[in-house]
Amino acid sequence: MFILTRVIWFNDTIRECEWTIFSKWSFKFYNV
Repeated sequence: MFILTRVIWFNDTIRECEWTIFSKWSFKFYNV
């Protein structure tokens, strides 16, 4: 159960990081 929780937390963290990077790139793209 602990491992499963860690995996879900890790996946959410990666997804959040990807979304943050994507948002920054989109922001730059639209500002150009």
